[in-house]
Amino acid sequence: LWSASVSGGGDEKARFSEVTLSGATVAAGGTDGGAAFDAATGKVRWKPQSNDQNCYDMGYGGGEGLVAVRKCGQYGAESVLVQNLDPKSGKPLSQFKMPQGVKYAAVVSTKPLVVAANVGDAADDGSGISDFFSIDEKTGKLRTKITANADRYAARCGSTSVEDCSQVLVGNDRLYVPTEEHEGSTGEYGDETNEIIAFDLANGRTAPEKADAGDGYTLMPLRMDGGDLIAYKVPPYSKGGQIVSVHAGTMKTTLLLENPSDKANRDIETSFSITGAELLYGDGRFFISATYASKAREGDSGLSKKYHAVSFSTRN
Repeated sequence: LWSASVSGGGDEKARFSEVTLSGATVAAGGTDGGAAFDAATGKVRWKPQSNDQNCYDMGYGGGEGLVAVRKCGQYGAESVLVQNLDPKSGKPLSQFKMPQGVKYAAVVSTKPLVVAANVGDAADDGSGISDFFSIDEKTGKLRTKITANADRYAARCGSTSVEDCSQVLVGNDRLYVPTEEHEGSTGEYGDETNEIIAFDLANGRTAPEKADAGDGYTLMPLRMDGGDLIAYKVPPYSKGGQIVSVHAGTMKTTLLLENPSDKANRDIETSFSITGAELLYGDGRFFISATYASKAREGDSGLSKKYHAVSFSTRN
């Protein structure tokens, strides 16, 4: 439809590492700064202006709103700002300054505004999250901070990415995160399980209801479906995975799809690194895709096939 670029300084074009969409605005960001384009024409709508504080937009979170994560200051003394923007003009509507010890921030949701960060590198498990910040997008004031113990919760965000979070959802003014795997009710090998926990975004309190995966399964939240959740139940070695709907009020699960349990299909489903794959469900179809495609290397064994994507369906 169109292609566009902006100057990154001198004769070089700006290199963008992340691109997102909010309404009719395409926003792109990276270490060269940011820019926003009209989604229909590709015309540049706005570019962040440089200032004497060495500020630049690291990236944007899209969706219902548009949020910029902005870094300012000299190296070693930078501060990170979270700005709720007018998508058409780029004008900040509100701003929240992240606490000291935050080098990067990831946007989990723009409305309501929820940001994840690893404060002081407290989370050393690779999740990129020590705390979630619930922010009033109209005023920029902190509503509540939710501490996410890395040993207990399994949500993940890219360490330097602004819009790269998985296994965490926002809806119904709640934050939904899965727990890490733990021993199931039988105490036997292979019966590990987990739960999805809900936090109130107004006060940070844990809701009394939770969704249980059941022995041998692990629940991974995929997306909201209206007011309810869609989740993938990673299966034990002898069964196929499941897609379930989780009722937002009771947190009870309803089975939507169950993958075949024969060995051939199990081998395909389990060939993907679940934490490094794209997982999508809609209209009775479940897709698992690797994030990168690559050719077989010389010397690779031909005994096991490598799959780039697979789809399971309730339909013929």
